[in-house]
Amino acid sequence: ENGKLRKALTQVLPQLDIPGDSVECVEAPCIEHARGPDYEALAVRLAGLLGSGSSEARPRLDSAVLTSPEAARVFLDAWKSVNNGEALPVPLACVGKGTAAVVEEAGMSVDFSPSRANAETLAEELPLERFGPRVLYAASAIAPGTLQEGLLSRGFEVERLNTYTTRAIESPGPEMLAAMAKADVVTFGSPSAVRAWAVHSPRKPPCACIGSTSRKAAEEEGFKEIYAPEAPGVTGWAEATAAALLAKLRGQHNVDAVHTAAAAGEGADSHGLRELLLEH
Repeated sequence: ENGKLRKALTQVLPQLDIPGDSVECVEAPCIEHARGPDYEALAVRLAGLLGSGSSEARPRLDSAVLTSPEAARVFLDAWKSVNNGEALPVPLACVGKGTAAVVEEAGMSVDFSPSRANAETLAEELPLERFGPRVLYAASAIAPGTLQEGLLSRGFEVERLNTYTTRAIESPGPEMLAAMAKADVVTFGSPSAVRAWAVHSPRKPPCACIGSTSRKAAEEEGFKEIYAPEAPGVTGWAEATAAALLAKLRGQHNVDAVHTAAAAGEGADSHGLRELLLEH
């Protein structure tokens, strides 16, 4: 999502008279993904949809749900490993545009997305008559039970497979640690990114979160100045980031000075602002 955030910021910053050259964006790859304990089980389950693989009797599936771009990538890798070009024989639901984009880029269709890109809304809005009752949830091992609990309460039968996990990298390099030490504003694209920051840095600078789950994680980790959109998404994330940057600028200069510096073609902050992008 970092590339999308950068692009969105180029549109949002000028609206607030924040010169783009006064903001230095630095990416910090502080998390990594790994296969989860149920990855092989996912491949077997998908092979079963084609009548191949294990002969062990299992309930049929009516749909599958994906709640992150990484979940989509892992699901697609498993599907590719067991089929020879066949179409997925069950409808697929994705939590939001980022997840759907991964699926669509692989040439597959997305059959449902909720009105808001979060697990709560997906659990509330997934049509039971079309996608139920039996749902395969290809999840992160660290994902909370929000989605399956919400679906179960509505009469779905949920088969959760923990197909991947996300963790903080063990040994961040000196460049990453230096960036974390200097950042004026940090952006978080997932709760995992928040937790990874807390593992590697005691600092709690102003932060901009992509949505409510990342905001909650930031609150739990002790961040005090948190910006987040009401509805999750890249555009709202960019607006939250711009708001954090503007608040930082106003703390360093009066507003007139910021506008004057921009009109004169100079950076609003003579030292520049460092915005750290944490991948998710």
